[in-house]
Amino acid sequence: MDPNGRQSVSTFERGTADALVTYENELLLRKKAGKPIPYVIPPSTLLIESPAALVDSNVDAHKNREVARRHS
Repeated sequence: MDPNGRQSVSTFERGTADALVTYENELLLRKKAGKPIPYVIPPSTLLIESPAALVDSNVDAHKNREVARRHS
């Protein structure tokens, strides 16, 4: 009963639980870090769209506005 997906994954990895229900991005982060977790994608899922904000001063300073726009 953790407050968010990241803490749920950590609890699962410590062996506190038998199963984990979390966001796909948490599994992708673990895979990228070289610590993949076996998973099953159910036939029905929920679509969760996370909002993103562009901070003008940051994207202008790093000259990455177009890249940020494509991925937001």
